[in-house]
Amino acid sequence: MNAYAYWNSHVYAEVGFYWTPSREFMRATGVDPYEGGPLLSGLAPYVRVAYERDFGEQNFELGLFGLFPNLQPGGMAGTPDRYSDVGLDASYQFIGDGDNTYAINAIYTNEAQHLAGSQPMGAAANVHDSLNEFRFDASYCWRNMIGATIQPFRTGVRAIRCFMPEAALSARTVKGTVSD
Repeated sequence: MNAYAYWNSHVYAEVGFYWTPSREFMRATGVDPYEGGPLLSGLAPYVRVAYERDFGEQNFELGLFGLFPNLQPGGMAGTPDRYSDVGLDASYQFIGDGDNTYAINAIYTNEAQHLAGSQPMGAAANVHDSLNEFRFDASYCWRNMIGATIQPFRTGVRAIRCFMPEAALSARTVKGTVSD
């Protein structure tokens, strides 16, 4: 459940909470709540503030966001893992006369992890881990008919181990590019 406000056609603010539906609701909708994935523990607060501005044929936006969930590893009762995702995003769009449009978007997210539930189970190498991600995309559309997008990304992971020990990562950076 979220509430938002848009002030003076420039400032957007949003605050809200996410939660996991009841196990009965999940079963009724075809989701197995015991399949082993993490479930939210209590409410997960979310906040976002952004400033946007139009300049004729151009638009830009700069924003901050945060999500602070506690997750039950494996969907089981016990000590939850705490996460803190905070980030910054920006975008620019040129619409022009409609024949040619350009858009550029960038987002940086830092995730701090306190894995007090996963680490004793052997599902995490450390109690404290972090993840940093940077994504950027640029797109062009010609005459509203043909378009292309490219998205390079970079994710830096510090000492995260999945449920299998052979999947351990230690200070690894993943880089790549997506295009269409």
